[in-house]
Amino acid sequence: MKNIVPAFTETHATFLRDFLTSPQRAKGTMTYPQLAGFLFSMANGPELIPPSEWMPIIFSDQDAGYETRDEAERVLQAMMSLYNDCGRAVSGAPCFEAVRTRRRAQHYTLLLRVINNSSRFRHQRFEGEANNKK
Repeated sequence: MKNIVPAFTETHATFLRDFLTSPQRAKGTMTYPQLAGFLFSMANGPELIPPSEWMPIIFSDQDAGYETRDEAERVLQAMMSLYNDCGRAVSGAPCFEAVRTRRRAQHYTLLLRVINNSSRFRHQRFEGEANNKK
C-alpha cells in the first residue's frame, strides 16, 4: 500500500517557505519557522487535534489564497508531511531545527488557542469541573 503522506523533504520546506512568504498570503499568515513550531505543538500535544481545527490559524483565519487546486493539494501535502515529521522523536529532523527559534513561546500560545477553541476540550473541562463540585 502506498504511503499517502510522503516523508518530509527539503523540497517541501522550500515550497512552504516560498508559499507562506508570498505577497498573495493574508497578513498574519505564519512564516515557515512559526508553522514548524506550531505543527510541532499540534503533533506532540496530549490530544489529537484534527487539521480542520488548526489549519485556519496558519492563515490567520483568512483565505489561504491558493492559485489552483493543485497548489492547495501541494500545500496540504507538504504541511501534513511536516506535521508527521514533527511527530517523530528524531532529533535533527527539519522540524526540530525550525522550532529552535526565538518565537517558540508564540507557537505554544497558538496551541493553547486551538485547545481553548476546541469543543472537545471545552466539553472535557466542563465535565471535570462538574465532577469536582460534587
